[in-house]
Amino acid sequence: MQGGFSRIEDSVNMKLKEFAAYLSPGYKINDRLSVGLSVKSTWQQFNIPNIVNVSSQRTGTFRDSSVRQQHFDVDVSASFKATPSLQIGINLMNLAGTELYADAFVPGQTTIPMQQQRSLGLGFVYKWQRLNVGSDILLTKDGLYEKRKGRSGILDGRIYGGFIFDFN
Repeated sequence: MQGGFSRIEDSVNMKLKEFAAYLSPGYKINDRLSVGLSVKSTWQQFNIPNIVNVSSQRTGTFRDSSVRQQHFDVDVSASFKATPSLQIGINLMNLAGTELYADAFVPGQTTIPMQQQRSLGLGFVYKWQRLNVGSDILLTKDGLYEKRKGRSGILDGRIYGGFIFDFN
């Protein structure tokens, strides 16, 4: 090599797996009110570095360990038809207070970032013939679930939109 400089690179795959399984029955109380219950199990698995050692011979050692956790939690929901055209819904999520790791960490780290999963969802939909217009909001203890500025910058990312075409 020119100039006596050599560079050896290697990489290590860091893995993150998150899974959830749900059992979600619903019950129609009458023509205007329905309720639902969701029992769920969530799993989180990822690896974190334990030892990184680079010797003077340009060889290195990397050892990691796997972090695994599993939680059960419950959601409850209700949907109310205020009028034949207007439907309102509420969802209370993760009532057992599940917390998942928010990011990777190193062993022995004193503050491990955790993400509280408990949240409240509110929504409505207005139906007129085949046109359905609705909105929803998801709140956590920190306020809105996600705050991202949209590409257009309209309303600073405080409102999201989408379209669904149902040809049934």
